[in-house]
Amino acid sequence: MSGFSTLSARSRITAKLRRALSRHGLQATVLVMVAISFASLGPRGGAGDPGSADKAAHVVAYAIAVLPVALADSRRLVWVTIVLALWGGAIELIQPHFGRSANFFDVLANGVGIAVGAAIGRVGNAVLRHI
Repeated sequence: MSGFSTLSARSRITAKLRRALSRHGLQATVLVMVAISFASLGPRGGAGDPGSADKAAHVVAYAIAVLPVALADSRRLVWVTIVLALWGGAIELIQPHFGRSANFFDVLANGVGIAVGAAIGRVGNAVLRHI
């Protein structure tokens, strides 16, 4: 009998998590994008471009940005990924006006991050639906 109550409690927790993601996933994505925008347009913290570490940071940041929507809502995922890709490209285009340099490889890294975050989120969504 305790196995049944554990399964039921797990199902309730999973349902609450899915509802919270559904309600607030897009808001979380917007907040992450605001943070990315400030970081991308603000003064550079270090001296010069650290190269591959910078690209890894782009991948991680954009994966985190798309993850809440990917976990929550497949209907929004397509347009959110398009908006994130366009936003990342726009940031690169306007960076020279903020004393930063535009870099095409940053745009590619953003796209990789979006794809990775979307894939992880969709797998996570499938797992949450089957718990």
